[in-house]
Amino acid sequence: MFQQKKETFFFESQFGITPQINGSQFTVTLSEPIAVPRNAQEVTVKIHSAEIWNTFPNIENGVNNVFYFEGLKNNVLQPFMITVPEGAYNVAGLNIVLQNQFSLYEVDDDFVTLEEFVEQGKVVMVMKNIGTIYRPLLSTISKVIGFTQEKTSISAGERFVADEIAQFNRVNKLFLQSTLLSVGIPYNGAPSKILAKIPISAVPGSQFNFQPFDAIEVYADSLRGSQMSTITFWLTDEQGRYVNTGGESWGFAMILSYKELPNYQLRSML
Repeated sequence: MFQQKKETFFFESQFGITPQINGSQFTVTLSEPIAVPRNAQEVTVKIHSAEIWNTFPNIENGVNNVFYFEGLKNNVLQPFMITVPEGAYNVAGLNIVLQNQFSLYEVDDDFVTLEEFVEQGKVVMVMKNIGTIYRPLLSTISKVIGFTQEKTSISAGERFVADEIAQFNRVNKLFLQSTLLSVGIPYNGAPSKILAKIPISAVPGSQFNFQPFDAIEVYADSLRGSQMSTITFWLTDEQGRYVNTGGESWGFAMILSYKELPNYQLRSML
């Protein structure tokens, strides 16, 4: 009769060797290698839980971080270019940037503000003064906030609903991958190194805890009769891109399971 064996491992990126690719990848060297007997049966690994911060930037320098407006200051039409520092933003975070930079232009800090239209997943833009113009072609942030058409206020406090749904979630799900296995969970029918798919369940700037009700077990026959002491783990998004963790540590618990014959049965078979 085979006996069930289980081993639990905890891995944290901050204790890994040579973190790479914006913190999305790390390597560990185990003091005791993972060793699975050659005669083991039904060898599997599964990710039991994970803790990851949602600090993946949805605003990136030189990519999508510019607002461009024109508006009246001292009765003269002037340009206002707002540059958003790289980071993970929601509407409230963008408003803070707008307020700070409009103040630098010496106009009202609520010259233009943004609001959430939760029911439609859109953003509302509020222009305090008459004659303010939003220029989408010069605003690289247009797709993020959903404003792809030019807007001009003809009344004070005019409100505009975005033309498109906001795209604050640049990363919608994560894939935890590893060199531990020769083949992981197939993705769209193609071989991969995936150990788990992890949905993002927290707003930008918050930590989310992955605790699947029924974790997927990945067959790990390649571990039989081998020893592995150096393992690399990495996170990608649904498009296979390494994610930028913003320097935040992330970690997970992994369970290795297999069945093997007890020693007395092995002796009787010899």
